[in-house]
Amino acid sequence: MKQVVVAGLVIVLAVMSGCSLFRPKAPVMSEQQKHNAWVLKQQQLALIDTWQFFGRIGVRIPGNSGSLSIEWQQQNEDYTLFLDGLFGQPVAHIKGGPKLVTAVLNGKKTLTDTDPVRLMYQMTGWQLPVNYLSFWIRGIPVPNLATQVMLDDQGNSASFQQQGWRVDYHGYQKADSLWMPSRIQIKRDNIQLTLVIRNWQLG
Repeated sequence: MKQVVVAGLVIVLAVMSGCSLFRPKAPVMSEQQKHNAWVLKQQQLALIDTWQFFGRIGVRIPGNSGSLSIEWQQQNEDYTLFLDGLFGQPVAHIKGGPKLVTAVLNGKKTLTDTDPVRLMYQMTGWQLPVNYLSFWIRGIPVPNLATQVMLDDQGNSASFQQQGWRVDYHGYQKADSLWMPSRIQIKRDNIQLTLVIRNWQLG
């Protein structure tokens, strides 16, 4: 049951060659250079609608915590997530799109809903920012929502807050010509999600 709760929380990610996880040192940019790099990167990342990554997702909530391995495949607005527990044991298979999301738990129980937020709440009793994370995992805030972004020395997002959630980026890795997040921490009150991505594949 504990793994099912963790898997249910991971559904928030839906609406969510080896690359180095650490960037080499580069010349420090001026504030204007960082701003220009950030504007360009937002434009580039907003155009990415197809990707795949592998990693681990950790969830910490009052009275429960755990982690799962994750494979996320995105094709435009359609997504598929495979969540596995210890020794690769399947915990959840989540498949969704704009109109419907389905979660198969432990290869047995199936839940379906038109709203991923509602489905996640049915599974866990927690409401998490489902509709935002497809942006946050790419390293950009949700458009048209108030935020103030802190940038790192290379013009990537270091942290921001939206709708009461704080999003911190603790590492980036090279994927094609872009630096993509490799470690993300999302917090609000006593809820914390940590995503560690080993490998980004774009397009």
